[in-house]
Amino acid sequence: LFTVPSGMADELTRPLGEVRRRRLFTFNPSDVVGLGLKDAGEPLTRLAKAVGRWRIVDPVDAPADRQMVEDIIGVLCSAQVVDYVADAGSGHGLGDGEGFSIALRDSFGAVEKVVFGVLDGTNSVWAMTPEGAVVHVGKDILEQCRIRQKTLEDTRIFPVDASLVTSISVSEGFP
Repeated sequence: LFTVPSGMADELTRPLGEVRRRRLFTFNPSDVVGLGLKDAGEPLTRLAKAVGRWRIVDPVDAPADRQMVEDIIGVLCSAQVVDYVADAGSGHGLGDGEGFSIALRDSFGAVEKVVFGVLDGTNSVWAMTPEGAVVHVGKDILEQCRIRQKTLEDTRIFPVDASLVTSISVSEGFP
């Protein structure tokens, strides 16, 4: 027989959704060193951060637009779960090879993957969390990731941060 404060009974009867985590990803943006984006039927876009620079490593090898990548990571790391769905069933675009998959890797090698499914109503989309729970999230998260996936490549002629330039050489004609 144990004696506990009377408020403990109130806490035990709270709905499970109230005590589950609300952030979609648990990583802090500064800890993310890898990003993967894959729409159903499309090739995987994989990015990696090394020595403070982002690079697209799949499907091509190219410099990535640092600001665009960090914007996507910021959106994902601040994304909130609207609610948890107890009996989701199927047909929500969350099966193998369906939906829009996003994976983040942190500097310790941990990976968290979320799959976004189809729209559910006007402002939310079905999603499967890294733990396999089915949730609703705001549709704007998915829309922002889809748009930004197309603009990740750095299109500057010289993809170098100005602060890293130590010398410049200009010549005319054949050297």
